[in-house]
Amino acid sequence: MTKKIIPLIVIILFSSTTISQNLSKEQLDKWINDPDAPIPEVTKKRKINEGQLTFLDRVKHKDVMHSENKIVIKPDSLKNGWVTLNQCYRNLDAFPRVEVIYTQRQIKDLKVLRVEKIASAKVKGTSVQMEKVQKGATLCVSAQVKSLTKTSAGYMLENGPYKRKFLDGYFPLRVSVSVSYPGNILKIAGLTPESYNNNANTGMLIHKASNMVRFDATFEGILKTRIDFSKTL
Repeated sequence: MTKKIIPLIVIILFSSTTISQNLSKEQLDKWINDPDAPIPEVTKKRKINEGQLTFLDRVKHKDVMHSENKIVIKPDSLKNGWVTLNQCYRNLDAFPRVEVIYTQRQIKDLKVLRVEKIASAKVKGTSVQMEKVQKGATLCVSAQVKSLTKTSAGYMLENGPYKRKFLDGYFPLRVSVSVSYPGNILKIAGLTPESYNNNANTGMLIHKASNMVRFDATFEGILKTRIDFSKTL
């Protein structure tokens, strides 16, 4: 019997789509293990988000899947566009087989750094294929990604779209991104979105320093961010 590969899709820097934990174990087992099984219906106990960006109370959703991203822009990145990515997925859903697919066209040196509660994780091309993923599992990878773009005013780094989607619904996801850059060469000229309820439990927290910016958001729907840099001189 051929088992389905559940895709955890990562787009650009770096979105995520994964299976909802809101289906019963019986529904998931039947769908995964039976190639002829119909797509299960998502439980109607909650209103389904259809893509609208909605920020959530991070305290009430502290155990949701978390995509943690650390991006390093080096002086050479300004010449060639390549940045370093270290990325961890925490609190993954449980499935027999899962594939992480990086659809960023220019990515290299993709490596698995660490796994927890995962029987095996192997790099194949621009994807990571995992087997026997337990609930609450962790996957950490590193890669080089060509994502820094030169603009007329300086440079631009776009992240996303971040999303956690199953069928037609979007489910809670936490995304944190920290970007380190050479502060003696670059400074932040703009950040989109700038802030959402920055001092409340519900929203996107943003922290800026002379050579680093970090944001942390718990949400449903689709989140995109953009950082614009200008040269200090």
